[in-house]
Amino acid sequence: MISSFKFSKNVVGFLIDSEVNSKLIEELHEAINNKLQENETINLFIEIKQGNKISFSALMKDLKFKKEHAQQFGKIVVVTDLNWFQNVMEIKDLLMDAEVRGFEPKYRMKAMSWIAE
Repeated sequence: MISSFKFSKNVVGFLIDSEVNSKLIEELHEAINNKLQENETINLFIEIKQGNKISFSALMKDLKFKKEHAQQFGKIVVVTDLNWFQNVMEIKDLLMDAEVRGFEPKYRMKAMSWIAE
C-alpha cells in the first residue's frame, strides 16, 4: 500500500506499508510521474515501513526509472530499516545529479528536515 503527502510544492513523500515488488514499484513510478507533471523538479521522500522487503526486480526497475528521470530530482531520501538498501542509495548518488541519502527509521525526522531544506 502506498500513501502520499506533500511537504511543500516541490517536496513529495510516499509511505510504503507492504512488500516492495515490481507491481508496487510501477504504481509508485506512476504517482511520481504525476507529481513531475505538476513540477519541473521535485525532492522525493520515501519511507518503507519496518519489516517490509524489496525484491531485486523492483530495485532494478527503480534504478532504471531514477536514472531516466535523473534531471528531475533535486534530492531523494529513503527511510528504511534495510541496511543493504542504504548502501544502494550510495550507488544511486553516483548515477544521478540529485543528492541521494538513506536513513534508518530512528532518524526519520532528520530525513524530513534534510529533504525540506
